[in-house]
Amino acid sequence: MIILSIAVFLLINNSRGENTEPILTNEGEVASEETQNFSYKEDLSGSENPSAINLKIEFDAKTYSYDLKVNEGENLFDVMNRLAETSEYFSFEYDAYDFGVMITGINNFIPDPNISFWKLIVNGEDAQTGVKDIKVKNGDSFEFKTEVIKF
Repeated sequence: MIILSIAVFLLINNSRGENTEPILTNEGEVASEETQNFSYKEDLSGSENPSAINLKIEFDAKTYSYDLKVNEGENLFDVMNRLAETSEYFSFEYDAYDFGVMITGINNFIPDPNISFWKLIVNGEDAQTGVKDIKVKNGDSFEFKTEVIKF
């Protein structure tokens, strides 16, 4: 609830001043407490052959959707880092291991590691590799959901 209130505050204040970055909206409207769906779109104009992906995050009955431009050769981890550096509407945490990177938190939500984790779905299928091993390409769809560990 606190995160949502901060996002609404930032949206209202950003709409009053100059803003060169796209604003987090729900179908062009300012988000309200009843609104649990958010979308963010990067500007693809000025790109000769723009490539774009969709990154969706779902947790606590909230859905965040990001339409992002991608560059040739980028992996999903690169795209997520770039988004986190350039947008106040996305953040993530991870642990690095010898075998790869494990996402531990997204948008200030960290699932209890004893009972749940972030599940990555790539183009409708469960991911078979980590975010650093997934090369992004135009039209890809990525979804992070919290999943309960089944014992």
